[in-house]
Amino acid sequence: MEIFEEISGQIYSAGKAIAEKAGKLSGIAKLKSEISTCDEVLKKNYIEIGRKYYEAHRDEEGDPYDKQLKAITHALAAKEKLEEDLKAVREVK
Repeated sequence: MEIFEEISGQIYSAGKAIAEKAGKLSGIAKLKSEISTCDEVLKKNYIEIGRKYYEAHRDEEGDPYDKQLKAITHALAAKEKLEEDLKAVREVK
């Protein structure tokens, strides 16, 4: 009977170790998910601040972010043109 008790103890120990590992992995996944949520909130708010700054300062000369403001203006114009081109291609059908 000793061998069965020994095997039973090893099985119990292995099961306990697996349960602890699963709990740890679950905790890690939860924390990573919460970090990702925080990153999304940060990204959304940084974008909103940037959009408002752009709208408020896009026509100012000598702004410290003049280069970036102009790049955004050019990108918006290019995007608008590309969207028009896409619409035209779709209508050709």
